[in-house]
Amino acid sequence: MHNKLFKLFLPISVFTFSLFLLMNLGLIDLLRSSKLAFGLLISGFFTIGTIVFIMLSELKRFKYLNKRYEKILRFISNIEPTIDLKFFMDKVFDFALELTATRFGTICISTNDGNWEFISMKGYNKEFLKDIHFEEECFEHLKCENSEIKVIEDILQSSRIPKHIRKIIKSELKDTPKKSILGIFRHGKEVLGFITIDYMKEKVDFSSETLELLKLLLKISALFISAKKDYERRMIFQKEVIKSMIRIIELKDKYTKGHSERVANISVKIAKRLGLSTEDMDMVHWAGIIHDIGKVGIPDEILNKAMKLTKEEYEIVKKHPTLGEQVINQMSYLKDLAPIVRHHHEKWDGTGYPDGLKGKEIPLLSRILAVADAFDAMTSDRSYRKALSIEEALNEIKKNSGIQFDPEIVDAFLDVLSVYEEENLV
Repeated sequence: MHNKLFKLFLPISVFTFSLFLLMNLGLIDLLRSSKLAFGLLISGFFTIGTIVFIMLSELKRFKYLNKRYEKILRFISNIEPTIDLKFFMDKVFDFALELTATRFGTICISTNDGNWEFISMKGYNKEFLKDIHFEEECFEHLKCENSEIKVIEDILQSSRIPKHIRKIIKSELKDTPKKSILGIFRHGKEVLGFITIDYMKEKVDFSSETLELLKLLLKISALFISAKKDYERRMIFQKEVIKSMIRIIELKDKYTKGHSERVANISVKIAKRLGLSTEDMDMVHWAGIIHDIGKVGIPDEILNKAMKLTKEEYEIVKKHPTLGEQVINQMSYLKDLAPIVRHHHEKWDGTGYPDGLKGKEIPLLSRILAVADAFDAMTSDRSYRKALSIEEALNEIKKNSGIQFDPEIVDAFLDVLSVYEEENLV
């Protein structure tokens, strides 16, 4: 529409300028008595009106673009590897469809098992499409594409899509795309997925600005998908490292087998009962898993001694929280857990170790671990004694509430004990 207005604006401007020349050449008197003067006057007003209209339209468009850019920038600034991939891609999709003024499209990404699958879709049957998987070789050609974006006519006719899948898709869709924008998620030489933005009509115009914004979204998405995969691989690696370390401890101290997992599970239940955040529950879980990591530095003959420890031997055992802290601090991804592990043997009355912290000076998650650790230790066989009954252990916990343990945490533990028994956690 703007192009038509500009085409109209040009002859009117020339005509108005001609009037200006006529006035200055002294021919205005001739025009005053003619109908032409009225026409020229109207033309002048129309020209001014056209200019004002175009300026207001452009201003409105500029404000709209600003809001759109602001939304995208706000989203980008809050991106973290911990964001759920599906949530992220749905957001990207919303921006892409808003930019391109359509409501149809799909996002397909590569999975860790080498296949490709739809993870986000708009305007289509989600239940139907989510069960369609492609083998990686179907998209080998994307690696050779020179551009991240291309416009494709009737995308479902592509020979790259397996014939049987094309047949299934066409049979399920009421209408098939006549034109599509294909965008590739590419990071370096790796193709991570693609987005299709589909139109059910053949005549569609794309502005260069829209395509540039789409390219920006594609780059951001590709970086996120790559970072997400790396993050997940790193998390899997880190968890396996932690589990391996715990197995080493269990080999050293045969009486602690399964102890760490039970302490972690009980601790999470207490944290949940206290209404702590998901992040805190995750932290206390992993702190529970590695709380005895320092025992790797305690001599085997002390850990597995069948008789009561001497005072000197007990002092050596008391070093395991600080030894654990030292081990954990060597791993950057576990550093936040170091203080929790260091203080899990502190006591509410200040008589614990290693720092003699008192009351709420002790980190909350350490106070949770203290109750879970003590309970599981009492109800497990040890080298120097047989396990106590659950009732006996509970009596010890209650007796030491406000002395060894935080009373609030003891209450939370007692509230959820029946749940532990039902889940065979104790």
